[in-house]
Amino acid sequence: MSRPLNPWFHSTVKLRRKVESDGSTPELSRKTFTELLVTKMGLTAAEIWCIMSDAPKGTYLLTFMSETICRRYWQMCWSRRDEKPFSDFHLACQLVMEIKRMTVHVYNPHVNIQDLTTFLRRYCTVTREPSRNLDSDGIWDGKWTVMVKLKEDPAAPDGIHHPPSSFSLRRDSCYLYYPGQPKLCNKCSKPGHTAKDCTVQVCKNCKREGHTARACKEESPCNLCGAVGHRFKDCPQRAKSYAQAAKPPGRAAQEEAATASLPVPAPRKTKETGRRQGPRQEQVKPDQGSTGPGATEHRRRNACHP
Repeated sequence: MSRPLNPWFHSTVKLRRKVESDGSTPELSRKTFTELLVTKMGLTAAEIWCIMSDAPKGTYLLTFMSETICRRYWQMCWSRRDEKPFSDFHLACQLVMEIKRMTVHVYNPHVNIQDLTTFLRRYCTVTREPSRNLDSDGIWDGKWTVMVKLKEDPAAPDGIHHPPSSFSLRRDSCYLYYPGQPKLCNKCSKPGHTAKDCTVQVCKNCKREGHTARACKEESPCNLCGAVGHRFKDCPQRAKSYAQAAKPPGRAAQEEAATASLPVPAPRKTKETGRRQGPRQEQVKPDQGSTGPGATEHRRRNACHP
């Protein structure tokens, strides 16, 4: 994909002719371009704000009347990028590649913000660290605002890797939304229906179709970094507490090894029964000056047997 457009070219799709093997760029007149890539694609003049063309360089800019029309045309271009006439062009759309303001709502206000940022970086580039949303009284409403740039995904309908609208960090539920977010099923991540109407069997463990989580044989991935082999609490990318961060590298492993190497006293056998007993408990004899039933019996016996 060619370099994205500048921010002031909003709701615009850029098409640039591919260079031939001999280094030349086939010239396409404005009239032919409009007929092939506008009229035959079902667009009308009322849906287009402007068409700017530079035929010698093979560059064409289509600016639409609304973001909805632009997004619809872009999805059509991207889904048919390997077919004529779109296969003859490099495609770019600033609407889907621009920096977006994303809002993330966390149900647990104590979720570590570093863990939240680590999760988002799986799907997008965080251009500005999250900040709290404050109401008119200056009180945080439990939502974070973060500026992101979504990553590309050639397999997606619009070529963009969209993060899930709802997710969990350990056992804490979160959800997010941003401008241009596609409406996808929370169960199978496909458009056209919601989770309550979804008929696809999707495993909640490995996120694959065809079986349930109970019948899944795959290892559960970490819901922070997405890797297998560990859980959230053991994730190497998890934010450390102050006590953990203050320890020198390898200190925790040394302490654990030292604790494991401490000798454990073995139980001993008695001569009479051969049973294992714990350490002998010393019986304390009552003092003559003490009081209580035991002390009285001790004095009586001493008096009878001088």
